[in-house]
Amino acid sequence: MRSDAAGEHLDSEFTLSAACGLLDLIGDPERRPLRLGGRQLAYAGGLSAYMGFTAALCARKAGSRTGLVRVNLADVGVWLNWKSVAMSTWGARSASRLGHAAEWRTVRCSDGWTAVVYLEADWPILRDLIDDPRLRDPRFDDRSVRRANAALITGAIEDFFIGLSREQLRDLALEKRIPLGPVWSPAELEHDPQYVARDFLRRVQVGGVAVLRPSAPVIWNGQRFAAGAAS
Repeated sequence: MRSDAAGEHLDSEFTLSAACGLLDLIGDPERRPLRLGGRQLAYAGGLSAYMGFTAALCARKAGSRTGLVRVNLADVGVWLNWKSVAMSTWGARSASRLGHAAEWRTVRCSDGWTAVVYLEADWPILRDLIDDPRLRDPRFDDRSVRRANAALITGAIEDFFIGLSREQLRDLALEKRIPLGPVWSPAELEHDPQYVARDFLRRVQVGGVAVLRPSAPVIWNGQRFAAGAAS
């Protein structure tokens, strides 16, 4: 880690994430910022570098050198947080940690967690699915009222979800066509039909141990750069 002239640390992945606003997206505003799971900034930086040099190779004319591709994590972080940048240009309040007051939350279910995300058109469907008298209040037909009472609504949703598994909630989401998002681990997705069809997760040897790694989420000319392919 290096410091600037004022002695402030600016270039660790954690401080860069904070400077780009990424740490102000999740968590409780009354608590310290949370680190994002894994190395999100580094992963996105690696993907940006891969995209850059692959695009440069594809654009290169036969016999000529490729163009120079530069990637820095600060730019990547701002790109990841583009919605906050866009909102500030509209004069709107940028996204920030709202904790229990957040409209969209990740809530508990019987065997893990499920993200609750819904559009305005989804609210009547979600309300009827939960079938809780608290949510039948006509005031909640107004989104601004729902947002002001987000903690109450999330509590009612979690009371319903806690009796269901992630698989049951996934099936309900597909049936009702609402964007609920059960939280799965990579190991649980290894044999998921969609991931298998896309050949997205592969087991590779790292230090003599088989670990599950994702492929790059990009396809060039019908081919995907698979985890472990370079070895």
